[in-house]
Amino acid sequence: SLVSSVGSIAAMSVGGVPPAFADDDETDVSPPPPSVPTRTISECKAGSGGKPANCISTRSIKKVDQYSPPWTFEISVDEAMARVKGVVESDPSLEMLEEDKEGKYLKVKASRNLVADEIEFIFDDADQVVKFKSAETGEPSISDFGANRSRLEVIRKKAGVFGVMGEGLTADSFEGSRGSGPLGQLKAFYGLQSGKGFEEVFDR
Repeated sequence: SLVSSVGSIAAMSVGGVPPAFADDDETDVSPPPPSVPTRTISECKAGSGGKPANCISTRSIKKVDQYSPPWTFEISVDEAMARVKGVVESDPSLEMLEEDKEGKYLKVKASRNLVADEIEFIFDDADQVVKFKSAETGEPSISDFGANRSRLEVIRKKAGVFGVMGEGLTADSFEGSRGSGPLGQLKAFYGLQSGKGFEEVFDR
């Protein structure tokens, strides 16, 4: 009847919200997904008090003695990471400290006599390059006599799939000259790859 129908609607509307729609105001608050840390390679710091820095970085584009060009690859980024991991696992002087598969990042400890170095790798899928930094932990007291640079070159060659950015340059013979110095090579390389300025690529 009309009276019973009105009574039912009134009962449903207690509190101003019909029971059928009461759950609509209960928002499902789920925790946000964990954020992926942004990985970057930093440039080498200058040695203090005349002490050596003992550091090599693809980010040190204005310090030729501390700069090394990125490695290039033509395989998948996952395969590139696996190749470096394989070299690390086969060398007793190297130890994997951190692996971030989503961030395409590796951190490696390298033992050298009585000191230790730390190596970071970032595998850039967009530009198909590996950016890296290798530096002595703590404050160096004497020169590493090129150990960090040489070790990186050994890792690159053992991996067997990486080239070196630049025309005819190698990581241990790279020299900065006006025509083919770090800035010129970087500009030329990144102009052909992502189309972005090299500084923007390095800051990603």
